[in-house]
Amino acid sequence: FGLAFLDSPNDTLKEFHRLLKPGGSLIVSVWEEFSLQQLSDYIVNTMHAEGSLGGFLDLDTSALGVLSQLTPYATPHEIENMMSDSGFNLTHVNHETARIILSEASCKSDVGFNIATLAIRPFLQEMEKKGIIKNAFEEAKKAFESLLRDPSLVSRDKSGNLVTTLPSRFKLVSATKPFADIGFLDKKKMSPGRTVIHVSDIPK
Repeated sequence: FGLAFLDSPNDTLKEFHRLLKPGGSLIVSVWEEFSLQQLSDYIVNTMHAEGSLGGFLDLDTSALGVLSQLTPYATPHEIENMMSDSGFNLTHVNHETARIILSEASCKSDVGFNIATLAIRPFLQEMEKKGIIKNAFEEAKKAFESLLRDPSLVSRDKSGNLVTTLPSRFKLVSATKPFADIGFLDKKKMSPGRTVIHVSDIPK
């Protein structure tokens, strides 16, 4: 998932291609959708209902762009095209799901709160800084405590970890670095399972 945090992911993929031996494989994982958006929406809606957001009734948490920074390759085929443009041959694309761990069983609830409010933290910080909403984080934490009682949003796994009930989607893309002679050898079939290669056709 590290490509999401790089300034020049294309350059990084090209460097991977340079370092790999011919026939070597690269597996890249990217997030497609985060279930944390639902948690942020719940917190904002609860704060609206309690009147702590005042006139900010039309706040769209997705417009804040925080979670989109973690899902820059959510557009279909975007990461595949980047890898192909870097010289890789794609071999497999798998779509998987996972529930996000908000906090481990031994952690304080503050850890889960920090992750659950990831999408709206810039907004809360700005409201407190400008004095528009005093104690914005305290109000958000009250909403988070209410969220903990909604099993459709969060639950405990078998290890006691606090996790999102709704899964997040991610993609695994596998690719290989092709051998240098691929595309240059002219193979003429003589019989099933046998080929003849003209040495004169091999690039010098």
